[in-house]
Amino acid sequence: MINPNNAIRIEKFKCRNLYADIFIPVMRRPGYRSDTLCVHPVVYAYQTGLSGTPDQVKLKLQTLFQKLNAQNILYIVLNDKLSFKPEQTLVQKVKLIFKNEVRSSTDLQTILKLLMQDPSICKALNQPNHRAQLTTALIETVMDFQAEASGLNNSKLINLIVKLLYWFETYLIEPMTKMSSVLTKQSMNPKLIHFGTLTGQDGYILTLGQFLGFDCIHFSYENDDTSSLTAGFRKKAQYFQFEQYSDRVPWKTILLPTNTPQTQSVPSTNTTSQKSPTSTVSKIKPTPTRSSIDLTRHPHKKPLKKDNIQSQVLIKSKKFEEQIDTLLAPLSDRIGYAGEPAPIIPVYFVRYIGTDHIYGNYRNRIYRWHQKCAQQFTNYIKFEGSIRIGNYSDLNSKTSSVWKQYTSIQHEDLSELVGYLSGVSAFDFIKDSVVRNQTYVALLHILKLAFHSGANVPTSKVKNLVIKLIGWLRDHSDPLFRNFTYEKLNNPKVLYYGDIKAHEALFLIFLYQLGVDVLYIHTFHDNVFEALDPDSNFSTVKVLDEVQPLESFPVTETMVQQDTVAFQASEDIAQIIHNDQDGVYKPWQFEAYNIMPVTLRTTYEEFHLLWKEDARIRAGFKVENKTVYVPNLFVKISGTQDDLAIYWKEVSALTQSPLTEFYTRLPFSHVNYDNHSLFSLDTAFENHTTLKFERLCRHPHYKYGHLNTDTQSLIFDKLKMLLHSDIIKSHDEHLQLKVLMTVLNLDDTILRLIQNFDYPASVPKIVIYDPDETTFSESDAITMAFLYFLGFDICVLTPTGYNNFEMYINEAYYHVYKLTQKQFNLALPDLNRYSTKKSKGFWEGLFG
Repeated sequence: MINPNNAIRIEKFKCRNLYADIFIPVMRRPGYRSDTLCVHPVVYAYQTGLSGTPDQVKLKLQTLFQKLNAQNILYIVLNDKLSFKPEQTLVQKVKLIFKNEVRSSTDLQTILKLLMQDPSICKALNQPNHRAQLTTALIETVMDFQAEASGLNNSKLINLIVKLLYWFETYLIEPMTKMSSVLTKQSMNPKLIHFGTLTGQDGYILTLGQFLGFDCIHFSYENDDTSSLTAGFRKKAQYFQFEQYSDRVPWKTILLPTNTPQTQSVPSTNTTSQKSPTSTVSKIKPTPTRSSIDLTRHPHKKPLKKDNIQSQVLIKSKKFEEQIDTLLAPLSDRIGYAGEPAPIIPVYFVRYIGTDHIYGNYRNRIYRWHQKCAQQFTNYIKFEGSIRIGNYSDLNSKTSSVWKQYTSIQHEDLSELVGYLSGVSAFDFIKDSVVRNQTYVALLHILKLAFHSGANVPTSKVKNLVIKLIGWLRDHSDPLFRNFTYEKLNNPKVLYYGDIKAHEALFLIFLYQLGVDVLYIHTFHDNVFEALDPDSNFSTVKVLDEVQPLESFPVTETMVQQDTVAFQASEDIAQIIHNDQDGVYKPWQFEAYNIMPVTLRTTYEEFHLLWKEDARIRAGFKVENKTVYVPNLFVKISGTQDDLAIYWKEVSALTQSPLTEFYTRLPFSHVNYDNHSLFSLDTAFENHTTLKFERLCRHPHYKYGHLNTDTQSLIFDKLKMLLHSDIIKSHDEHLQLKVLMTVLNLDDTILRLIQNFDYPASVPKIVIYDPDETTFSESDAITMAFLYFLGFDICVLTPTGYNNFEMYINEAYYHVYKLTQKQFNLALPDLNRYSTKKSKGFWEGLFG
């Protein structure tokens, strides 16, 4: 599993002269560290305007590229708008993993980590540290976007993530994979340089690049384009501003370097007919491989028998219908089937990807399918995770005369090669002559699929695949093809479950070409077959509702709950009636949603009226984007009424509301800890700054593991909000540890209020009575602030008019009502005497 924590930590290096300081080696930059933190300084900057005349700037740029080439430094040059033509498979992968709406930053990070576990995403990244760095860079970039964007939804996130992955593979993957994993004193960061106009999401390629360890610089000479740059880039990047601009853009008037040892420039294809400019990209020059070397054929040393291969069987791809049990249908029931002498065999090749919403139902389905095949068919095999490679030395000897004919093999040689293999009876272990002939036809099909590029291929590479295919077929020919002919009622079946390598996938296609029904199952991805059959020419992809990390194949059925027809109908009706917008809500409908307080500013009279109202009745209540906006009240009543009887009646009414906790003594929170316990909480933070849910759950002081998952997620989200808020006034360097300690020690009464909060209904309330000079403790203030972010109503009653929590809480978050009189040491009476509730008489109580 990918662990982004293995990635290096990126920090920005403040430079004085862009044209000079980017040549400072990494280890000599301020802030560089090679210990466990592994801090990697990068340049992250942009320049607008000309630092001199156009000719002077042009000379600076020429000198810049000359130095880059002279020092063999990796670099990428982009200009104007970036290209964007992603493959549909990438779009579908990202859409699939974003099936549910993202509710929090934690959800988003989890989704991105899960996405990057798919090896088909940026599959050229073979090194774990490279993939870890890309995962971290992707998370940081998307989090920046999430913090800046307004009206954020899944569509915007998907669009950005697809762009970032496409741009990474298009522009950045080569220099990243060539970056040295061992830094020396002269190690240089690769450079990502953009010239011209940078608008919209294009700017996030620089954000991504910096977190990958690139020095990232944007130059704009025609105009000041700072208004079009992303807010995060303007805020975090170093800015070099010059007032003079020029229509003669220096970067367009110089000839970018070409054919250097380290780089190769691809010129811009801008024309007047194009609507948008195209990027100029300087990429790493590829190293020639063996397949590009022109090899010549040796003359035959001796005559070799070559059979003519002609197909006697037509394998016809059968369209898959929704249920995998359709693969069990006998040949005679399949439309288009014909037996010998000219067999037409309708065959299924199904790629079954993902899982059901109810995982147990999915596992039971594939287990039952396997059991039916094992019990009903004699010609059935299940593979899981790999196909064992045996000792095929005898096959090497048997076919050695064939391989001696070639030093390399071209595409047009493949038919001849298969003819020679038939001449040495490579598949003589297949008993039925029609099936045996079809093996050579199928082999030719596989070789053309595997080596379709047309380039010369080393003979050893072709031989390796052919020997595997022959050996695998021989190993499994008895269970698959025992007594099989194309007149047989049922054709063979193969189930392959789990990860698969390219040669193993080609073997399944080979079997399909012989008339074998193939069911390939994976709960997460389908990257190998997406490459082999991107247009679904012979296979059908069935993508299920969700994705899951791959587990072992089920060995027994799982107990699951089955929905009745009435229950399903009830759920369908509920989705219509109890939607987010219509205001008819069922209990706990929004339990899994996020919550956001919307603090109301009211008159004193309105405050008493709204205090007893449900959240959905109050102005400002709404449900959007999986978030419930709860109008709440945070007030202090300073002083009393002239008539104490009126005052006590109002206090009584405040304490009689449902879900209310009334505190009459300060401090009302009781948090006791020593320094050792306090400082131990630092392990829940990454880099001492970012709170991590997984680390927090593992800490000995975490006592909320018994709460349901949604409640734990809510507490964690509001903790993060509190840690990043200015609601607490403090310069204490250990404040974040104290906040964490306080929230982890909430008393049971408050926890019960949190758990009983059904967001559209009654709002939980905290009423605090402070009759003397006693002030709130720091833990009291932290608790109030935390409950405020949970949407609680808070009322502090201070008859004295003294300050009691103002030294801790920012005044922007609460409202003070000042009454006419001040009372000191005012004892609290029995509030039941002032209750507005009337006791019911006998008949009224009996009949309601």
